[in-house]
Amino acid sequence: MKPIIVIIFAASLLMLAGCDSAPSEPKEYTHTLGGFKVTAPAHWKLISEDHELYEFRRGNYKLIEVGSFDLDIPKGDLDMLTPDELSNTLEDESLRGLKNYCEGAKITGYRITERMPYKWDNMPGFRIKAVGYSDAASATMVIDVVMGLEKSQMRLYLFASQVAESDYEETSADLEMTIASFQLL
Repeated sequence: MKPIIVIIFAASLLMLAGCDSAPSEPKEYTHTLGGFKVTAPAHWKLISEDHELYEFRRGNYKLIEVGSFDLDIPKGDLDMLTPDELSNTLEDESLRGLKNYCEGAKITGYRITERMPYKWDNMPGFRIKAVGYSDAASATMVIDVVMGLEKSQMRLYLFASQVAESDYEETSADLEMTIASFQLL
């Protein structure tokens, strides 16, 4: 009789362990002040929220920032831009965003690996990927910056991430899911 109890107990422990390790569902975050919502994988931890953005971590690495910012351009000036000028402005802002992000994250010697116009939740946008070295992480990082412009609200929306190059393949599906989930309110 005792071996059966031990087997049942062991099976129960395995089932409980399986429940704990089962992946959780992604979670939706709504940033009412920023005017957007985004879905992040369950294993990403929300580490901060302010009036403009969310920051998430996966493990010890900061993975992602999603936010919105008021433009410092008068609406009339923005409305006068041709589609090409708007695209160039978004590219310039994305390059500036990449530079600022890398400076803030202390990522040095980065080089751009991809740059392209990008439609983000039906907003005109731009996407840049780069690779650079992080002393803080002691690793080469893949940096991904996406910017979108909502002209009627005069807001610039930003997605920025840094992932160790060695983890990028494993993490890229989560990043793409998060980018694709972005919606304006």
